[in-house]
This record gives sequence, C-alpha cells and structure tokens, in this order.
Amino acid sequence: MNQANKRNAILEAEYRMAAHWAHPIRSAIENNPRLAKQDEAWSKGSLSDRAFAIETRLTYLPRIIMFLDDNLKELNEELGRGTIAGTVSYHLSRGAAFAFSNDKAVQQVLFGATAFITESRSCFENLADFYRLFLEVYCNRTIKERDSYNVVAMSTGESAWADALRRIRGDLIHERSLFLAFDIREAGWPPIFSMNWRPGHFGPDDRIELRTLVAIWEGLSQAAVAMQAKIVQIARQEAHD
Repeated sequence: MNQANKRNAILEAEYRMAAHWAHPIRSAIENNPRLAKQDEAWSKGSLSDRAFAIETRLTYLPRIIMFLDDNLKELNEELGRGTIAGTVSYHLSRGAAFAFSNDKAVQQVLFGATAFITESRSCFENLADFYRLFLEVYCNRTIKERDSYNVVAMSTGESAWADALRRIRGDLIHERSLFLAFDIREAGWPPIFSMNWRPGHFGPDDRIELRTLVAIWEGLSQAAVAMQAKIVQIARQEAHD
C-alpha cells in the first residue's frame, strides 16, 4: 500500500464543537487590524491547541457528569431496595461494607468521578495557558504560569473551588485513588468519595463530597465564561492602545 492509500485508510471522526468558547475571541482578533500580523501564530503555535482543548473539554465534561449521575441513580435504587429489605441497616449496624450486586455501576461511578476531577483540572490549566500565551503573542506581555493560574482561579470572585480542584487532582494523579461510600443520614443518600482505603476513614483530608464536585463544576464553568470575556476585552482594547 503506497503512502497516499495509507493516509486514505484512516477515517477521522467529525469534530462537532458545542462549547464555541474560542469563537468570540477569534471574532475580536479578526476585527482588530493591529493584531493581523500576530495572528499568523494562531494556527501554527500552541494557542489553537489550547483553544481546541478547552472547547473539547467543555463539551464532554457535562457528559461525564451525566454518566456519573446515571450510575449513581442505579446504585441509589439498589440502596432503596436494600433499605426496604433491611440489608442496609444490617450492614450499618455491623460496620460492614455493602456489596452492591451492580458492581459495574460502582466501578463506573469511580471512573466517572476520577475522569471529572482530572479533566476539570486539565481544562483549568488550558484556560490559564491560553491566557498566558494570548498575552505573549498578541500583547507582547509575559506573565508567570503561577500568575495565570491565579487569574483563572480568581476570575469567579473566589478561589475555593480551584483550591479544592488542585488538591484533589494532585492526590489522585500522584498518590491515591477513590473509594465509594454513601451518607445514609442525608436525603438522597449522596455519595462520599474517600481517598483512604482504610475502612471508616473519612477525615477532611481523605473525604470528597458530592457538593465539592458540584462547586468545582460551577466554578470552572463560570471561569471559562469570565476568561473568555476578559480575553475578548483585551483583544478589543489593543486597537486603541
């Protein structure tokens, strides 16, 4: 098979952009004649790589959340049946772990939560990298990586979500993994993710609550919008400097 035929044998999937994060930024750049020369670096450099990474992650992160929710629903239904049958109270009274019959859903919850955390942090870093590279390419300004991270973290007005994301993701990537539990005391039996394999260890350094993951997604979503608006404003202002 010659080289042309080899290339033709690879079928690429169509890329459907749902987030459209970079579109307003591209529009602001294209409407500023003073940025035309610098714009030659868009497709050749790292800026377009980061833009596509942000759009891709903002598109599939909600799907990861849906995947996680669907599997949690299955486990909650099994817990509901176990509550009626008395097996949940039986395990609680003995401090024993509950053996779900739907082990696939258990593993998919752990996978979904881990994917959400790691991909959310990657999206956060993509936003910071894009901002830093944009300033460098279009504004001839250089800022440190740490400073660009702080800009993204504070773009929502407070950084608690970003601090939690950084800590949790670092733990998952480099040291530990997730283990699943449920808080039977609260309505809806929300999941608790522990990063300590030892039974009964749910201290503040080991425990990740569902509300923390919700706060991370809300913070990241708001940061993506805020950083988009910030970069668009900078691109427009460059025309008047």
